[in-house]
Amino acid sequence: MSPWIQESLSMRLARIGMVLALLLGLVMGAFQVWLDFDREARALDAEIEQILTVAAYAATPTAQRLDDLTAQQIVAGLLRYPFIRSAELVTDLNTVLAKTERPDQNSRTRWLTQQFTTHLSRYAVTLHAKENPSRQYGSLRIVVDRDVAFRDFFGRAGVILISGILRNLLLALLLFVAFQRLLARPLTDMVNTWSNIDPAHMNGDRLPELPRHRYDELGQLTTCGNAFLDASQAHLQQRKKLESALLTAVEQAQDANQAKSEFLAMVSHEIRTPMNVVIGLTDLLYEQCENPDDTEKLARVQQAGNALLELVDNILDLSRLESGALMLKPAPFNPLAIARETLNLFAQHADEKGVALHLESSDELPEQVMGDGARLRQILIHLVGNGVKFTQQGAVTLRLHPAANQRGGIHLQVIDTGPGIDPHQQARIFEPFTQGDSALTRRHGGSGLGLSITRHLTHLMGGAIQLLSEPDQGSHFHLILPLPAVSEPTPAPTPQPASPMRLLLAEDNADNRMLIQTFLRNTPHDLVMVENGREAVDRYAEDGGFDLVLMDIQMPVLDGYGATRAIRAIQKERNAPRTPVIALTAHALERDREFSLEVGCDEHLTKPIRKRELLEALQRWSDKLAETDTPSSTLQTALPPA
Repeated sequence: MSPWIQESLSMRLARIGMVLALLLGLVMGAFQVWLDFDREARALDAEIEQILTVAAYAATPTAQRLDDLTAQQIVAGLLRYPFIRSAELVTDLNTVLAKTERPDQNSRTRWLTQQFTTHLSRYAVTLHAKENPSRQYGSLRIVVDRDVAFRDFFGRAGVILISGILRNLLLALLLFVAFQRLLARPLTDMVNTWSNIDPAHMNGDRLPELPRHRYDELGQLTTCGNAFLDASQAHLQQRKKLESALLTAVEQAQDANQAKSEFLAMVSHEIRTPMNVVIGLTDLLYEQCENPDDTEKLARVQQAGNALLELVDNILDLSRLESGALMLKPAPFNPLAIARETLNLFAQHADEKGVALHLESSDELPEQVMGDGARLRQILIHLVGNGVKFTQQGAVTLRLHPAANQRGGIHLQVIDTGPGIDPHQQARIFEPFTQGDSALTRRHGGSGLGLSITRHLTHLMGGAIQLLSEPDQGSHFHLILPLPAVSEPTPAPTPQPASPMRLLLAEDNADNRMLIQTFLRNTPHDLVMVENGREAVDRYAEDGGFDLVLMDIQMPVLDGYGATRAIRAIQKERNAPRTPVIALTAHALERDREFSLEVGCDEHLTKPIRKRELLEALQRWSDKLAETDTPSSTLQTALPPA
C-alpha cells in the first residue's frame, strides 16, 4: 500500500470508523449483557425462592415427623433442577435428616461467571408449622451453582455482543462507502486536478463541476477554487505581459545603452582625431613661439583644447563608471608625489588669480602605497581644480595623512576658501551635470561631471567621500581611501638616452603623419610612413628591419587590427623576433585597449597624442630592446634573399 493511500483522508476515516465501531459495539454489547445479566439474576433468585417455598411445604411435616425416607425423596427431587448443586434437610436440633449433592461440573464459563457473581450461592428456608408459626421444625438448605444457571445466558450474551460489534462494523463500512462516494472521491478528483495544474503554464484549467454538490460545502469549495484559478490565470497573464514589457524595456535599455556607448565612442573618435592635430601642433608652436602676445594666444588655445578633451574624457569615464566597465589597475605609487604633481598642474592658474596652493602631509604617510595612482590623480585633479576655479581669494589646501580609524588607509582633505555650497544643494552636488550655483556655473563654466566621477571613483576604490560646507565659508572635502602601504619602495628607473630605432608609422591622416614626424624631428629615430594597413604589411614584409611599429587603428583598405595580425603572422612564419606594435587611436574605451592587446598590439596610446607621452613610450621600448639586445637588423637577416 502506497504512503498516499495510507495517509489519505478516506483511509484515516475508515480506520477511525472501524475502531469507533468496535469500541462502540463492545461498550454497547457489554452494557446490554450487564442489563440482561441483572435481569437473569433476579429471575433466578425468584425461581429459587419459589422452589424453596414449594419444597418447604412438603418438608415441614417430614421434619416434624423426622421421616428420613420422605426427607431423602424431597432433597433428591430438588436435584432435578440442574443449577442446584446440593440440598439438605436439617431438623430443629441441627441434625441432618437428609442430604444429597451432585459432583462438581467443570465449565469453560466459570471464569466469566466469577467476574459477575459468586460461583456457588447458598439459600435456606425455615420450616414453620401452619398452626403455630413461631414453632420451628428445622430448615431446608440448598447450594446453587450459578455457572450452570447462567451457562445458557453467557452463550446468548456472546451472540448478542458479537452481533452488536458486527452490526456496528457493517454500519461503519456503509458510512465509509457513502463517505467515499459523496466526499472522498470528489476530493480526490479535485486533488488530482490541482496536482496536474502547472502554476507557470495555466491554460484555462478549472476544477470539474459537481452537480450533486452544487449547494453544499464541496460545491462552494469548487466555486472558490475555480475563482482562485481564474484570478491566478489572470494574474499570470498580467505578469507575463509585464515580464514581456519588462524584457522589451530591458532590451531597449540595453540597445539604448549600446547605442549610447557606440555614440560616445564615435563622438570621442571624431573629436580626438582633429584634436590630436590641434593640441599637438599648438604644443609645438607654443614651444617654438618667442612673441609674448602669440604665446598667450597659444596658451589660451591649449587651455580650450585641454578643456574640450577633459569634457570628452569625463563623459567617457562617467559612462564606464555607471555601467561598471571601468576597472582599477593597482600598482605601487607615491601618494605625496601625485599630490605635488596635481598642485603643479594648477600652480600657474592659481598664481594668476592670486590664490595660494598649500600641501600639508604627515610624517607618518607611507612613501609607497598599493592602488590605482592614475585614478587618485584624477580625483585630486577634480577636487583641486574645483577649488582653484571657484576660489577668488585665499587658498586651496591639500592635506594627506594616515586614516585614524582605518589600518592601511589614507585621509585626504581638499579645503578652499571659496563661496561654499548651500546645505540644500549639497545632496545634489555629486549628481552628474549638476553644480551648486547656476550663477557661478555661468561665470566659471564646467560640465558638472567632476564631482560625480569623483564619488564613483571613490566608491570603486572602496573609500568614502564627505563634503562639509557653508555659504561664504568655503568647502571642505574629506576622502578616506584604503591604500595599504608597500614595505619596499619601488626605485625609480634611471632614465637612459633613447637608442636610435627604425620606426614604421601607419596613419591615413596626413595631418597626424605630419604631427608625429614633427614630434620625432629632433630625436635619433628613423621614421618610415605609410598611409594604410595594407601598405604597412607590405612594407614590413619587404623591408622588415623595423624596431617598432606605430599603428593607427581606423584606416582604409586594411585597419590597424588586421595589419597587426598580418605582421604577427609574418613573424611566426619566418620565426622572427616579435616587433613591438603601439596602437595610436582615437578609440578611448577600455574594451578598445583590451582588443588592441588581444589582436597583438603591445601598447595602446589614445589620441590626442602628446609629444611627451609618445617620447616616453619610445623610451620604454628602446630600453626593453636594449635589455633583450634585439637590433633592428634581426628581422632583416631572417628575410629570404631578394
